[in-house]
Amino acid sequence: MKNFILLIFSIFFCHLVNAQNWAPLGEGLNNLNSLVELFSFDNKLFAGGYFTEAGDVQASGVAYYSENKWHVVDPSNNTFAEVRNFENLHGNLYGFVPYETINTPSTKLMVKLNPESYKWQIVENASIEGSIDDIIEYKGELYICGRFKIDSESEFIGFAKWDGSQWIDVMTQYNNFNGVLNISDFAVYQDELYMIGFIPQIDSISFNKIAKWDGENWDNLREGIDFLGIPLSLSVFRNRLYIGGLVFSPNSTSKVYSLISWNNSSFESVPQFDNSLSEISAIRELTTFGNKMFISSNSGEGKIYSFDGLELIKIDAILDDDVSSMLVHNQELYVAGRFGQFNNLNGVARLKIENTAPASTKLYELYPNPAFGNITLKYNVSTQNNTHIKLLDMTGHCVFEKLYRDEKGDYIKKVSLPKLNSGVYYLQFQQGDKKETQKVVLVN
Repeated sequence: MKNFILLIFSIFFCHLVNAQNWAPLGEGLNNLNSLVELFSFDNKLFAGGYFTEAGDVQASGVAYYSENKWHVVDPSNNTFAEVRNFENLHGNLYGFVPYETINTPSTKLMVKLNPESYKWQIVENASIEGSIDDIIEYKGELYICGRFKIDSESEFIGFAKWDGSQWIDVMTQYNNFNGVLNISDFAVYQDELYMIGFIPQIDSISFNKIAKWDGENWDNLREGIDFLGIPLSLSVFRNRLYIGGLVFSPNSTSKVYSLISWNNSSFESVPQFDNSLSEISAIRELTTFGNKMFISSNSGEGKIYSFDGLELIKIDAILDDDVSSMLVHNQELYVAGRFGQFNNLNGVARLKIENTAPASTKLYELYPNPAFGNITLKYNVSTQNNTHIKLLDMTGHCVFEKLYRDEKGDYIKKVSLPKLNSGVYYLQFQQGDKKETQKVVLVN
């Protein structure tokens, strides 16, 4: 019975997208000795890491891909090899580069790219000692997290912001704070900064692997993620914050998931990522483009999926290693990882994707929502057509469907639903080749 359910689940939620292949970017990145970070800036794709060649040109760890060929950034300066942690602030590209000396073996210099010469410039008074896990622009300022010192006299801290002239420890107002350690990702959601990782207590308040910061105050999101969870990636999708990783169990249920969401009041499981049914047991990277979210699994096989909120689609294109960085640039999906010379990809590859920007108007309106047994649909038919509606439960099973043969015109139709358990459902509305799905909450 379990195998049958898994088969049905796979057919509905994990369709294959056929005839897709990863394409190389020239000759790729050669002599690759570290994970590569991808970043989009100035309409160019930047790659940072430890490599000595990009395509057929010598490189010192930073290059960009434009006009179908690789270009080296600041090739004469070996000091700035392996720039990482890119971020765009006020139209300038910033990054960090290791700068080891005998006295300061773990120093990181913050550098800025000159937009005219495309050479790196050291930002004065911005070096730190320690490790940086992530960097993000928030409310016009740069924030970094990790475990570092902002000057030689300070203690190790975990979270700081750059005010344009110096780093500021934003945690000094808290007496019982021991540093934000092992932060996996940052994301801005509803004008607040969210971070995931292993986060200690702040003034005796538990921050269980997730926290949000509004520029002045901290919030622990109702005591955070279940203790089993290992969060690795954040992405904002359809006005929700999604957290991907390993073994989440929201609301103290017995099931575990690789993807959960936060709706600004509570955590919710995403049923398509139930570990007992889905082949995705762990998620490494999330990125959003239009009305789809792209997902890389932490399986050792480089599997990539797309998710539109209802259907989970496996991209039928093969890689031989996990993806370390994933980015949508100019309507193409770029990935980086230790692919070696697999299919001549050499550490970086791209996949064309359809333009999935949300439509400017919805096919239909649904109300009330939440609904109490009946719903009303408001829609327009431009030419004679069939209107097909389906109501799906959280497992994708169709619990109600109806077909209308409509003439041209505007319609407001009241739909009487069968008695169903209270909960979240999905209403699928289709006219011809146009389809739209909305979530509806039923209360009975």
